[in-house]
Amino acid sequence: MTHHLFDELPHLLNRGDLLVANDSAVIPARLLGERSPGGEEAEIFLLEKLGPRRWRAMVRPGRRLRPGAAVTFGHQSQFTAHIESSAAGGTRIVAFIGTGRFNEWLDRFGKIPLPPYIERDTTAADRRDYQTVFARHPGAVAAPTAGLHFDPVLIRQLRDSGIPLATMTLHVGAGTFRPIRTEDVEDHQLDSEWYRLPPRTHRQITTTHSHGKRVIAVGTTVTRALESIAQINPRAFSADPSRAKSPMPMFDGKTTLLIQPGHEFHAIDGLVTNFHLPRSSLLALVAAFAGLDNVMSAYHEAIKEGYRFYSYGDAMLIL
Repeated sequence: MTHHLFDELPHLLNRGDLLVANDSAVIPARLLGERSPGGEEAEIFLLEKLGPRRWRAMVRPGRRLRPGAAVTFGHQSQFTAHIESSAAGGTRIVAFIGTGRFNEWLDRFGKIPLPPYIERDTTAADRRDYQTVFARHPGAVAAPTAGLHFDPVLIRQLRDSGIPLATMTLHVGAGTFRPIRTEDVEDHQLDSEWYRLPPRTHRQITTTHSHGKRVIAVGTTVTRALESIAQINPRAFSADPSRAKSPMPMFDGKTTLLIQPGHEFHAIDGLVTNFHLPRSSLLALVAAFAGLDNVMSAYHEAIKEGYRFYSYGDAMLIL
């Protein structure tokens, strides 16, 4: 166990190692308005896109926003949210009725959904700060926070050191913050999250393994996506030189994979991750990869040394 600054990362990895980051972008998923009719304050938290203007969402107050209710967002708003039906876990199917470009409207009226443990209002700076440098594909309601430690200067230094960086997408859902309340970890249910692994990144991973080098996941989201693919096809990332020039498939789908101690890893050889909340599925994943005793020792050391935890906190590199 050693202590470093994050910009020392190029010296902690080897030439030929591959970093894989999540290029999902956080959307302004929190919408604050008024119930119509009635005028009470109402909140819609977008979770999962179902169509151009249809979403699965959490709503508040749930008892007043039942199917048939509507939420308005002020006189300047082109769109009204109509509660169509109930969905799993107390969520609702919401249709946005109006004219104009919905994404532009959402960007104007929505707020960045900071994690619940950040107990302050969203600021204008959060639109920049709660977004990684890799963010390209909008759809996440939480940032893949391990990526927040990277900036263009560090990425250039990594590449100059012979350590390339590839990307894939997993749209992080609000369920990532939901604590494990079941007595047995395996009884905890994760919300499904959509992922996509481009053929280019797939090829980079298999080529890295075929050269005997390491694949380092930047965050638990990348780990879940890649290990989900490996569960579908255990040889998807195998170090087989004969596959080096063969066509690579596009993998996309939804995953509910809960990684816990005992999981056999097939896709990754290292992990960059922040320090997570107790009784979280994220901490279970890290313990599965590094071993529970090792992780607890590292956490005690981090607390002793004054490390910061959670989304805007510090990181650990597990090799």
